[in-house]
Amino acid sequence: MARRSSRHSLLILLPMLLAMVPESTQLQSSQTWSLLKIQQLLNYPPVLSTWANHTDFCYGGDYKTASAFVECYGDSVTQLHIIGPGGAPPLPKTFSIDAFFTTLSRLPDLRVLTLTGLGLWGPLPGKVSRLASLEIVNISGNYLYGQLPEGLSRLGNLQTFIADDNMLSGELPGWLGKLPSLAVLSLRNNSLQGPLPESVGDMASLRSLTLASNNLSGAVPDLSALRNLQVVDLANNSLGPAFPRLGRKVASVVLSGNRFGDGLPGELGSFYLLERLDVSRNRFVGPFPPALLGLPSIEYLSIAGNRFTGLLTANMSCGENLRFVDVSSNLLTGSLPSCLTRAPSSSSKPDESKVTLVAASNCLSAPGGGGDVGWQHPSLFCQNQALAVGIVPDQAHGRKSDAKAGLVAGIVAGALAGAVLVGVAAFLAVRKVTMRRAKARPPRRLVEHASSAYPSQFFADAHVAELQPAHRDDLQAAAPAPGQRAGPLLRVQPRRLHRHAALPRLRVRAERQPQEQDLTGNGGEEAPLGAEDFDGHRRGQGHPVPARRDHAGAVRQQLQDHQHPPGPEPRRQDRQLQHPHPSRDRKIRGRRRRKQVSI
Repeated sequence: MARRSSRHSLLILLPMLLAMVPESTQLQSSQTWSLLKIQQLLNYPPVLSTWANHTDFCYGGDYKTASAFVECYGDSVTQLHIIGPGGAPPLPKTFSIDAFFTTLSRLPDLRVLTLTGLGLWGPLPGKVSRLASLEIVNISGNYLYGQLPEGLSRLGNLQTFIADDNMLSGELPGWLGKLPSLAVLSLRNNSLQGPLPESVGDMASLRSLTLASNNLSGAVPDLSALRNLQVVDLANNSLGPAFPRLGRKVASVVLSGNRFGDGLPGELGSFYLLERLDVSRNRFVGPFPPALLGLPSIEYLSIAGNRFTGLLTANMSCGENLRFVDVSSNLLTGSLPSCLTRAPSSSSKPDESKVTLVAASNCLSAPGGGGDVGWQHPSLFCQNQALAVGIVPDQAHGRKSDAKAGLVAGIVAGALAGAVLVGVAAFLAVRKVTMRRAKARPPRRLVEHASSAYPSQFFADAHVAELQPAHRDDLQAAAPAPGQRAGPLLRVQPRRLHRHAALPRLRVRAERQPQEQDLTGNGGEEAPLGAEDFDGHRRGQGHPVPARRDHAGAVRQQLQDHQHPPGPEPRRQDRQLQHPHPSRDRKIRGRRRRKQVSI
């Protein structure tokens, strides 16, 4: 009975023991062939020397090393890690990067791909998009060149992309913002150039951005909306000049070796999670914010190689985690804070409490006159250099109020100067327009409202008489005989004579031309006038005639009359209108009487 019971118990335990043994699933033969093909394309590197045809890549234990291993899920490869020794030469010329990624695409469930230090060369092909399940890609330490392929933008599950120490070139593409899950982007030590795309500020999942040691230039886009951003490494580029806007959760900021200028933003003093800040070898000026020394999480602080000014005091506080401070090659004055030169306490290890300090090439002194602060400039040197950058170190405490006052004064002075310039410009513009109008204005012409008592031809002859000699004999010789047409004008040297001075002399001529025709200013005909009409004109009777007759017009009219004698004179009607200017009429009569007396 005892033997039977023991047999029954063994039969019961056997299925339980078999269930506890892990089930071994054989890898698909196609994927095994793909792994061996990858070994061949990589020219059988030493790191893959354990791979063979009989290798169980998923559950075999002998082939797995720290540098080469495969992870599977079910019967598919999900992770492939091949890590070369580093510094490997490029693969032979027979290597094809296109064929290599074609073979990788036969592992459709591949999520993690690590191919570092293997000598891969060539442009990264766009068929990388066939690996739609990729989440983590690390292809650092190779010889890949060219631009990043747009096929990467179709990897919707991509979370980490690391391609450090390659020869990638061109500008960062704008489609980086289309990767919704990308959390780590590292392209350190490549040949990328140009500005950072604005789409970087839209990568909401980004936690680490490393673009150090490239040829990037221009301003850094606004990164303050990236709530998860913790690491920013943009060292050794040509970025600047404005300090980038960052979120308050950032833990490491490395901007050394760029062209950032101006001063550090005051909001850095409230970045309580900041552990590392390196802004060395830039063009920063202005006061150094001592609040950075007292941040609760700060461990590493370097502002070396700038033009920071400010007065340090021995009683400044430091953070408990601070381990390294480099303030060398600036324009700091005063005394080093005692917390930076403290000795290790007896309750803590020396390496945990002592701060590594580099403070040479400033104008500092050790607290209490002791300690070693390295070589320092004289205080006058820092003051003169601070004046050159516009800030006096000893007045650092009052820099805010002085800056505000200077800003207000500058605004007022600028407004006044602008008003003066506008006034001067308006004056010059008005003057210029006035001068142009004066140049373009026609000569002023005096219009005389003469009496209609005289015919139009009479005043035309008056213009001619102004240019004739003033001698009585010459006038009589120039006047035609009764019943004859007027001949050409005598070509003698003219002498200017006032129009009203010639009226008495032309009176005789008017009496000798009773048959001469003329037209009034309104196109009507005029009757010949005699002495009684002159007397009527003296009494103010008559109407105005147009006075804008020129000398050339009168001459042309006489020449036409001479060549074409007029026909029989039509009947004329006398028109008598009230003279519009009686005062001027009286002046004319007075002048005429005086001239007649003189004649």
